[in-house]
Amino acid sequence: METNTNNASTQVAAYKLGNTSSSPTWEEIRGSNNWKDLLEPLNLELREFILRCGDFCEATYDAYMKESMNFPESSFFNDVMLQNAPDYQVRYFLYAPSGSNIIGVQSTKSEINSTHWIGYVAVTTDDVSKKTGRREIYVVWRGTDNVGEWITNLFGALHSKPLGGSLIESGNKEVTVHGGWLEMYTDEKVVTGGISVRKQLHNAIQELKQEYEGREEKLSLVITGHSLGGALATLSAFDLVENKIIGDHIPGVSAIVFSCPNVGNEAFRKRVLETHSKQIKILHVKNVRDIVPRVPFVLLAPHKFVTTSTSELEVDTWKSPYLETSQEQHKFQSKGVIENILNVIEHLPYLIEGAIDQHNLEALLHVVAWWNGKDKEFDKTPKVRRSLALVNKWSNYLKDELRVPARWWEEKDKKGMVPVLEWVPKDQWPEWANIFLILPKPN
Repeated sequence: METNTNNASTQVAAYKLGNTSSSPTWEEIRGSNNWKDLLEPLNLELREFILRCGDFCEATYDAYMKESMNFPESSFFNDVMLQNAPDYQVRYFLYAPSGSNIIGVQSTKSEINSTHWIGYVAVTTDDVSKKTGRREIYVVWRGTDNVGEWITNLFGALHSKPLGGSLIESGNKEVTVHGGWLEMYTDEKVVTGGISVRKQLHNAIQELKQEYEGREEKLSLVITGHSLGGALATLSAFDLVENKIIGDHIPGVSAIVFSCPNVGNEAFRKRVLETHSKQIKILHVKNVRDIVPRVPFVLLAPHKFVTTSTSELEVDTWKSPYLETSQEQHKFQSKGVIENILNVIEHLPYLIEGAIDQHNLEALLHVVAWWNGKDKEFDKTPKVRRSLALVNKWSNYLKDELRVPARWWEEKDKKGMVPVLEWVPKDQWPEWANIFLILPKPN
């Protein structure tokens, strides 16, 4: 089934369902005041900005299927059916090695010792920039999606590496980070053309600065990523500021990271958040049920990894009446340690599925769209209109009564899903209802 990708929207619909007494400035949305008074309750403009960054991240998963990039730069946002696709254009694709062959896990398998598409750099179009008075630059990193990257995630924690001599000019050995992710970011041997993804990013930022220099518009840099992508976003934000790549034309870097694991030790955290406190702002959006933001565990890593973020927005997927959380998961989290150990084998399939669901980016964005605060339940309507069907793009996390097929994005025909204002199963959408926006209601 063919669809009009120029008009269809899979992402945040352009309908504001909330209101604010005063709107924050763009600089405040980017964290100039460390998101003070914007997180609880969650400000509408900030909520929309978070969802926009999340949709940029989701686009990396939607485009990177079967370990290959399926869409060209020129039509990327139309191909992933991003809302407001005409407002943005991809300028650069980024490529990196898995990193696993460098950290001591030797293999001849191509999926491990090869270069993979890892993200992109996009900008707002001339028309949008003229209206807003700023040129927004987005660096977007993909999360884990191949064998080599999984190995790197696991074994890289055992090989923490100092930043001295790589991202820090001095021989500083106190500041250490996850060795696998650092190698992915800096290695030049495996990447096609012999240019590390770090250098690719440096070149892209410098070229964009030169291109837009002298125009009557401000430059604004936002880096975002989910999971592994969040780790690379943290590293690259630090690198661009530490090594003065952004220069005087870009007033600091904002990083919006989703479900991000711990990247480095306490010395790294201080270097990021204290030494560069005015130029680096990191907002970590995460699910309280997700285990990934707690890893690498201290027992598995030779150095103590800590969280590196200016502020956090923590939501709870278990509050959503639309998501299916198994009783086994509830029981497991409510039992003691010994009972959990005795029951883990019996309930392992449910726990694995649950862990994957709790780390799912679309599920996280669904909750952000509806979030009413940690002490309140979901409202009857979301704060920002967002299709529930997006949750099942790559999962089976929605309740069965919503009748949304599981993992529907991976099929060519989208398993009969059609985008009419929002994604719905084709057999549930009568022709006469095409002018309306209908949200399924929980029982």
